[in-house]
Amino acid sequence: MQAPRIAAIICPNGLGHLRRAVGILSRLIQRRPEVEFDLICSRWQLDKLAGWDRLQGLVQSGAGLHTGWTEPGVRWSTDPNLYTDGRLTRWIERLANQQVLETADLVLSDNLAAVLELRPDAVLSGSFLWSDVLGQAYPESAAVESFRHREETLLRRHRPPMLCLRDLAMPAVMEQTEAVPLAWMCEDTRRSVEDRFPKGGAGNRTSAPTIAVAGGATGAATKILASLVEDLATEGYRLLAPEALVPKATTARSSEPAGPVETFEPRRLAEARILICRPGAGTLNDAIAHRVPMITLYEAGNPEMDHNGRRIEELGLGIDLGAQADSSQLLDAVRRLQEPATYAATRKRLQELPRNGLEEAARWLEKRLERQLTEGRQHP
Repeated sequence: MQAPRIAAIICPNGLGHLRRAVGILSRLIQRRPEVEFDLICSRWQLDKLAGWDRLQGLVQSGAGLHTGWTEPGVRWSTDPNLYTDGRLTRWIERLANQQVLETADLVLSDNLAAVLELRPDAVLSGSFLWSDVLGQAYPESAAVESFRHREETLLRRHRPPMLCLRDLAMPAVMEQTEAVPLAWMCEDTRRSVEDRFPKGGAGNRTSAPTIAVAGGATGAATKILASLVEDLATEGYRLLAPEALVPKATTARSSEPAGPVETFEPRRLAEARILICRPGAGTLNDAIAHRVPMITLYEAGNPEMDHNGRRIEELGLGIDLGAQADSSQLLDAVRRLQEPATYAATRKRLQELPRNGLEEAARWLEKRLERQLTEGRQHP
């Protein structure tokens, strides 16, 4: 008997999309070792995560890797003119020429709803819809409007299930899909605040607290973060910052000695007392995994970032500075978040969050796969 096969299609917008899908599938294969996988993503995503044990495990299980089909495709840009070349829809035409989707028993599509044209029974994942985000951001763009209409028509016709974060899903997900709300999808790391921040300071007990800065793989917030990181370094904070910001951040703009700046990697969140970040879902999941309070800031005009930043503050997990933050506001937020009572309350809320969403998603997909194998493919 032929082994069941799942095809996972990954949005090329950032690393969080691939990390989420691989996290779900790696848990599913623990439950169903006989299942085979095809992973459709961008080459740069695979290269960036080449050393990740979850991805390596999936590859070693025999997963097929397919690149070049979804890019150029759907991703965020602060310039709506980027979309006039047809990239929002042409990727689905390239995908239609492949046999992977046709032969799969189940299709998981991370934030790419147009896959419903080829597989009306596909399962979506993510906490926002591109038709909603781009439609809000660029209502005057003819290319975006055409894409929005096409995607919303598919969603109305097929109303697919969508695996989403209960605390982060945007209203359009709840309204336009059969949303499957789940806990935070993160690796659960346990390390006490006392281990990371001994009494008397952080790190060597005499230095200023370590602050991590994460701008996300898209680079959309790099310009905003660059000057802010430099100001934090000038204030003497020990910083973990994206590699693109380290050279700039180490050049202080005053005669005062700058704090050390080291290259940020998600695993180093265990060293941080605070995370300053562009609030993409992948970055937020990392912060929640390590129970690190957040300060969010981001580029203007991005509805997803605006929603995520507000939700982090509403949930009591940090401070949202929005899209107009300057250095004085950032430094004030760092001080406020470090006040003992505020920091303790934020940490408590972080510790109490359920973070087993990857396991929940794997169980849900296992049941969906069993149903489709029993009943056969259903085209709504």
